[in-house]
Amino acid sequence: MKNKGAPLLALIPAGLLAVLLFALNIVVYVQGQVSLHQPAEQGTAETEADGTGQGDDDVGVSADFESFRIARAKGAADERGKSQQEGEENYLCAESIVRVLTMEDVERIKNGSYSDLPAGKDILQMVVNEIYARNGYQFENEDIQSYFASKRWYQADDADARDMDAIYQKMSEIDKANIDFLREVRQA
Repeated sequence: MKNKGAPLLALIPAGLLAVLLFALNIVVYVQGQVSLHQPAEQGTAETEADGTGQGDDDVGVSADFESFRIARAKGAADERGKSQQEGEENYLCAESIVRVLTMEDVERIKNGSYSDLPAGKDILQMVVNEIYARNGYQFENEDIQSYFASKRWYQADDADARDMDAIYQKMSEIDKANIDFLREVRQA
């Protein structure tokens, strides 16, 4: 004789899991967001992540991941001076990874101190180069290639390493917007 209660017993753990997930959704809704890091101050890169200045409260879980990326990039930017002294890997403009840059960013970049750049290189052009390097571009200029090859995060794209147009086409919309913006600022 078959045990008719066995299928019912199998549903109990699934029901408990569903109740727990429902309760978690309520908690998340009440809190307004899932925080993957400490909340940032108003007016930081976090509140500008989606370009609306509203932050991630209205965009849901995908914005929480974006906030995590912003916090990581912001941490890299905050540690820039210390990292350069300690020889750790860093970015010239970590914010360019997660949001479109502004004129305030350009002024901060121009006023920064960069001791390890290749001699005679314009900092805004080097930020453009950094965006290409993050996307796997391999530079023909030996000084620039050596600079980025020394970064732990750098990895050349085997297929399109020297094809600037192909690399550009593969970039995120944020990367493309930042390159176009920085080129426009340099030409002005």
